[in-house]
Amino acid sequence: MRLLFNASLFVLPIIALSCSGNPGGGGDNPGGLEITIHSPKDNTKFKKGETIVLSYTVKDDVQITTIAWDTNSQFGTGSLPAAKLLDKPKEYSGEFSIVANAAPGTHQINIAATDEGFNNSLEKSVTVIIE
Repeated sequence: MRLLFNASLFVLPIIALSCSGNPGGGGDNPGGLEITIHSPKDNTKFKKGETIVLSYTVKDDVQITTIAWDTNSQFGTGSLPAAKLLDKPKEYSGEFSIVANAAPGTHQINIAATDEGFNNSLEKSVTVIIE
């Protein structure tokens, strides 16, 4: 019998286990884990349907295991493919493109990361406004 594993099963729990940090970056780094959100800045306005580019850097003193984003079900979730982290980086910078298809109003985008062995997790948030 062959067993098939869905990689997303390993990513989703980090959001539930993560602790909240300061909006927009740095600080609150459990076990050396740090997240910096470069863009968008808090309270940036987007038109409905426009693409939001979430630019970030994640650092850890040992190894980054997962990186994911979510919008509290307002306009999606996503994660960095595990293959991007196979070389066990201590720092990773990247971007997620998110279509702003939520209802007009103020919304939060969260980015979460875990370190080696899922010993520590961290989440940072940025607020965006959909017009």
